Amino acid sequence: MSDLQYMIAGDGTIVGLSQDLAATLQSIAVEQATTREQLKSVFRLLEEQREANKALNTLTLSVLSATDEIKRLRKDVDDMRCKPLPDEITRMQVDMDALKGKPGKRWDMIQTVAITSIVTGVVGFVVAKLLD
Repeated sequence: MSDLQYMIAGDGTIVGLSQDLAATLQSIAVEQATTREQLKSVFRLLEEQREANKALNTLTLSVLSATDEIKRLRKDVDDMRCKPLPDEITRMQVDMDALKGKPGKRWDMIQTVAITSIVTGVVGFVVAKLLD
C-alpha cells in the first residue's frame, strides 16, 4: 500500500487515495489558491475602478456646474451691454453738458477781464491827465 495515501474526509473518515488522485487533488488545491488570489486582485481593482468612477462623476458634475455659471455670467454681461442704466445715461449727459460749457465760460471770462483792463487803463489815464 505504498502507492496509497490517506486523507481525512469532511465527516472525519479516513479515505485512501492513489498517488495519481492525490497529485490531482494537490494540483487542484494549488489552482484553487491561485484562482482565489486572482479573484482578490480582480475585486481590489474593481473597487479602485468604482472609486475612480465616483471621482470622475464628481468632476463631471463640477464642470457642468461651472459651465452653467459661465453661461449665466455671459448672459448677465450681455444684458448689461445691451441695456445701459438710465441713471448712468443721465449722469453722463450732465457731465457732457458741463464739459461743453467750460470753453464758453472761459471765453466769457477772458472777454470780461480784457474789457475791465482796458476800461481801467483808460480811466486811469484820464484821471492822471486831469490831475496834472
